[in-house]
Amino acid sequence: GNVRPNPAGSNPDMGAYENALGTPSAPPVPTNLAATVGNGVVNLSWTGNDYSTSYSVYRSTTSGSGFTAIATGLSTTSYQNTGLTNETTYYYKVSSTGAGGESDLTDEISAIPKAQKYTVKTDGSGDYTVIQTAIDATTDADTVLVYAGTYVENINYNGKNIVLKSADGPLTTILVPANNSISVVRIINNETADAFLSGFTIKDGGNVRGSAIKISGSSPIIENCIVKDCDNTTDGSFGAISTFHALPEIRNCLVYNNYAGFYFDSQDPATGPKIINCTVVNNQHIGLLGGSSNGIPEIYNSIVYGNGINIQGTLIITYSLVEGGFSGAGNIDSDPFFVDATNGDYRLSDYSPAIGAGTSTGTPSTDIDDNVRPNPAGSNPDMGAYENALGSPSAPPVPTNLAATVGNGVVNLSWTGNDYATSYSVYRSTTSGSGFTAIATGLSTTSYQNTGLTNETTYYYKVSSTGAGGESDLTDEISA
Repeated sequence: GNVRPNPAGSNPDMGAYENALGTPSAPPVPTNLAATVGNGVVNLSWTGNDYSTSYSVYRSTTSGSGFTAIATGLSTTSYQNTGLTNETTYYYKVSSTGAGGESDLTDEISAIPKAQKYTVKTDGSGDYTVIQTAIDATTDADTVLVYAGTYVENINYNGKNIVLKSADGPLTTILVPANNSISVVRIINNETADAFLSGFTIKDGGNVRGSAIKISGSSPIIENCIVKDCDNTTDGSFGAISTFHALPEIRNCLVYNNYAGFYFDSQDPATGPKIINCTVVNNQHIGLLGGSSNGIPEIYNSIVYGNGINIQGTLIITYSLVEGGFSGAGNIDSDPFFVDATNGDYRLSDYSPAIGAGTSTGTPSTDIDDNVRPNPAGSNPDMGAYENALGSPSAPPVPTNLAATVGNGVVNLSWTGNDYATSYSVYRSTTSGSGFTAIATGLSTTSYQNTGLTNETTYYYKVSSTGAGGESDLTDEISA
């Protein structure tokens, strides 16, 4: 008995029953609008209703105003908004559309996209257990944080400008190859300086060019790594670290006990790679091998010592310790006096001439162990991967066991020196406790014969040692 059409003047409804409305209502507003974020991404979801045929998403960068539709006609209750700027706040609303038109918009929600961090742990408690699997899940600007352990795999950045770093440093985070016929780490697909590798020991690479790290057509930053024990023995061009048409910056790295340390391809870009505060030591065949034309590498604040051949090819080297010498501003030729090179401890002893001998230009703010560089503040940085706590080297230890034998008008002195002294000086007086003057300096041996003396006269002697840090205190006096 309901009037048809209802209301009067409208078109009648279809079917046996007449609704009180002349046209259908818009569908209900969606509910439970929520967001999750990723790297440059916001993922939206909401609860729809049976009366909607599609949904629309609105966005603004201002809360409460400025909303414009960024997606319409959506058939699902989710939407991925990509291409966003990380660390920017975005505001969203959603509507539903049905036979009666578009609903009101939901209340706004906000979301801030940001780069993602994925963890890799050998015990399975992280996001992944395999580094390459984590890399494959990333997009540019993401971070892969690798916890302590030995990872048997070959990794490839695959063109991704990501941060790959260890949580605990190179001594406990170790990469060894699963396949010795390819490089352990490959950065070979146009990666930029936003591609970052930090804090790994990379070892046991096979007989291939770039057995530890191969860099081709890319400009990554590599720091705080130890590269060792790579058996790249075919020829010197098979460096443990090899570059080809590349502009990497490699800093705070220790490269030792490989057949060949670095190889720089002569077709690198004209400006060349940069090697900063690296320690390149005890590589059997060669330390640094540069090509003869384009891409002259620039090496500074580094130590190149104890290699079969330290330097070969065209290189620019400044403010570095190079065994055998190398022409360049600030370069020195000296024993670096490592703490214990025999057992792989290439930190600088307090007597090293490399302490405070670097240049502050372009120097990293920390060393391979994450110690502040330079140390102390206001001093010049050290050469090599490790920063000593001193701003300048200490004088060498005082000689010990000073002794004398006598002859006719002669006193023969001997003493025990030390590895940190480059020379010794002898002081003499005829008065105990005072009046000592140097009678011999720059001695390279630990003995001295004082001739032309007056028999039956008492002479008093002291000895000092001199090294990179200057002259030591004098020994206690002896008489003869």
